[in-house]
Amino acid sequence: MGAVDELMEVAHFLEPALEGSHDLSDLEEELENGTAQLWNLGDAAVVTQISEWPRMRVLRVWLAGGSLEALRAAIPALDLLAVQFDCQRIEVDGRKGWGRVLDGFTETRRTYAKEVNDGRTREPDDYARS
Repeated sequence: MGAVDELMEVAHFLEPALEGSHDLSDLEEELENGTAQLWNLGDAAVVTQISEWPRMRVLRVWLAGGSLEALRAAIPALDLLAVQFDCQRIEVDGRKGWGRVLDGFTETRRTYAKEVNDGRTREPDDYARS
């Protein structure tokens, strides 16, 4: 099964996590060009990215959705995946509530967002015209 087919199978888990910054076609493009990896957990799904920093490589859990039990059960697999990708850290982007369920993780920062321009989203081509 290809990445697009796999994404369509789990899209209902991931769409709420996109929160307007991306849509499914953007995610599809990330998967096709290899800048994101999709993990179908059956009752849940996870999207990871590898971030390269000057002094470390990070396995970043960008999107996750579905069964909380399935997501928690995936943490040991993420540990192995991080080792396989030669990462020194796993980071999870998510709402405050994730801190209660991510055993072994420490909160290192939070991301705060403020909507501007009435929260209007733009098409990618709009940035080229700015």
